[in-house]
Amino acid sequence: MASMGLHDLVKELHRVLNKEFLIVLDDISTTAEWDLVRGCLKNAGMVIVTTREKTVAKHCSREDTNMYRLEGLKDAAALDLFKKKVFKDKRGKVDLVLDMEEQARLILKKCNGLPLAISTIGGFLATKPKTAIEWRKMHYRISAELEINPELRTIKTVLMRSYDGLPYHLKSCFLYMSIFPEDCIIKRKRLVRRWIAEGYCKEMQGMTAEEVGDNYFDELLDRSMILPGEGVNHHSGKIDSCQLHDIIREICISKAKEENFAFTLEEGCCLSSTQGPIRHLAISSNWRRDKDVFDSMLDLSHVRSLTVYGEWRPYFISEKMRFLRVLDLDDTLRLRNHHLDKIGQLRHLRYLSIRNCVYIWYLPNSIGNLSHLQTLDIKGTRILELPTPITKLRKLQHLHTTGRFISTEKENDMFFESYWMHNAH
Repeated sequence: MASMGLHDLVKELHRVLNKEFLIVLDDISTTAEWDLVRGCLKNAGMVIVTTREKTVAKHCSREDTNMYRLEGLKDAAALDLFKKKVFKDKRGKVDLVLDMEEQARLILKKCNGLPLAISTIGGFLATKPKTAIEWRKMHYRISAELEINPELRTIKTVLMRSYDGLPYHLKSCFLYMSIFPEDCIIKRKRLVRRWIAEGYCKEMQGMTAEEVGDNYFDELLDRSMILPGEGVNHHSGKIDSCQLHDIIREICISKAKEENFAFTLEEGCCLSSTQGPIRHLAISSNWRRDKDVFDSMLDLSHVRSLTVYGEWRPYFISEKMRFLRVLDLDDTLRLRNHHLDKIGQLRHLRYLSIRNCVYIWYLPNSIGNLSHLQTLDIKGTRILELPTPITKLRKLQHLHTTGRFISTEKENDMFFESYWMHNAH
């Protein structure tokens, strides 16, 4: 039967069963695959389809009520499955000592309820010494193990199929997610406006760049590449945030490094000798090296975005970053007014955020040199008045503030009157 075509296989099922039947089709990835199967089945029998993509599910079912979205396993069920895989001989009926249970829960946190990951990792650990130390190694090395261990490669292979199936325009948007830290809740607007600044979303077919970006965000949700956050925008009714499943994030980071797309400076990181110029750079809060190491580690000449988590250091902005488009300093610690004095040299900047940088009281006059700036986020700072050169920012579309400004300049008043009329939302 293995050599049969799909149509012959269905006919054989009819002949053998001679009655209605139930077929389960696992992991249908395209509407074309379903159309091929559906054409053979006619109206006989019942078919259950599993898919990771919402658009495929809608195509397979005439009624939304026939669609069921599977949630990840809850903590207790995930732990039960994990124990059944690790302790096969005891059918999972074992009480874990405190240290082992703690490590098991850390591993399961990375699996985030995904049965494939829990089963595969549990099966792998079944062949290892059943100790807290061994499980701790797995927790810390899970990213490397996904790459090098044949027994765990199944997880990566399955999830990589979803990445490979993304259209080209969504691959860049997805890899961009590797910039954000583990467990980070990423706001839709922040992400979409960064995509726009990078040039990933452009006006098309009567849609604004932001509408295109919103569609990209929704498409990644529908394809299960990102997880929906809990909040919903009151105006649009749409999910207003997202995050990455931990294991999908590991794959995202691995692919981003492989393609020299993005890199995160963090404790213990190193660059391979074949590493080329980095396009997107993030600096983790646990990176503690000095300027010499920073300058020597990276080719900064092609950096398009810089995202800093934790503490600011003046040398993070280099003169080599001539083509920087995105500077995201949300919640960055110890950022002071004078650190922004040369911000006007970043003439290609399209997105600037210093949100929640509480030691910033004013912006320098050189802000007026940023003629391409689209988004300026100063919410949560101490800024009460913007400098007059702000009126030169004719491409500014989004200005996020804590409140309205005190302004004594007539030119400023006219600018803000025009800005609020056309852009306030």
